[in-house]
Amino acid sequence: MDKKITKILFSIDKNVNPTEGIKAAVSIAKKCQSSLVYIQTDASCVLFGSNEEEERRAFKLKYFVEVSVLKSSHSFWKGLSLEASALKADVIIASGPAASKSLLNSGMTGVIEGFSCPMLYLNPKSIWNEPKIMFMPLDGRSETRQKFYTTAYWASKFFSQLKIFGLSNPKDKEDQKIVHTYTLQGKLYMEERKIRVSIEEQQLKDRAAFVLEKANNEQNRWVSLVSNGEGMLSKSVFQQVCEEATFPILISPYQEVVGSGTVGY
Repeated sequence: MDKKITKILFSIDKNVNPTEGIKAAVSIAKKCQSSLVYIQTDASCVLFGSNEEEERRAFKLKYFVEVSVLKSSHSFWKGLSLEASALKADVIIASGPAASKSLLNSGMTGVIEGFSCPMLYLNPKSIWNEPKIMFMPLDGRSETRQKFYTTAYWASKFFSQLKIFGLSNPKDKEDQKIVHTYTLQGKLYMEERKIRVSIEEQQLKDRAAFVLEKANNEQNRWVSLVSNGEGMLSKSVFQQVCEEATFPILISPYQEVVGSGTVGY
């Protein structure tokens, strides 16, 4: 839990108000005692004008955080992904519209496939906050376990309370057993790391609506998700929450092999 975060990248889509994205990046940089790298893609807002050096100094005086700018001649998500890989980023803050899902586009799941490190995502409706409480929904798919490490790391950083939701199919007894097991595993994992944790198990169909309602009833909260999908024609919980959230989303990119780092136990 004492991993040093030193490479923090952020980018803000030019079609959104940059205020919340800047707040998020500055907050994370201060929490990690690190500097920032702004990735200015072809679709990003221009953070500094023609007098970049002077404006970066003004940014440091205002926020007490150093920032450098790296330009990328690509689209928003592609440019951010390429630079994150090249720089071996520890965490990314991205502020912009969610990629839409269609027959030819896998939406946010496809976007996050290009990343290997955690991301804090804010859509245009999201309001930045430092989390007093974090929500970690789990379902019966094994990849949901991959968020344990990342969630625990940031909950520890912010001294957050953690609420684990075990969400299972009301008509599938086997799924209910699996979710119950994962929920208890998550609780034990957090307790071993001295994180305040509670659990709630529900059998329901509309998991996205449940997560959104629970989170919207709290202030100063994050939701932790893994970038999984649910088939070509169905909108995943991940996609729906990314589109409709009014709070920051902590994303752990889905990886097939469960090992160390952001996806391990």
